[in-house]
Amino acid sequence: MTDMKSVMPWETLENALPFLLLLNYALIHCTLSILAARRRNAVETYDRYREAHIIRKQYLDSVKNRLINTKAVIARVGQKKQAA
Repeated sequence: MTDMKSVMPWETLENALPFLLLLNYALIHCTLSILAARRRNAVETYDRYREAHIIRKQYLDSVKNRLINTKAVIARVGQKKQAA
């Protein structure tokens, strides 16, 4: 028979249960931490994408407004030439 002092904590079922519970808790904690980090990364990525989308839309709106203003100036110049 083995000496009980030489038995490792995980070698008997009674001693292994607290060890296994602690290991289970650690694995769950690590998994949840990884999932939370991935979620934060996804949210930050979406925020950056959304911000870039807004900036592109503002730029395209400004280009469209400049085009409209240019067309209006061309139309006024054309009307002045026809009137002259």
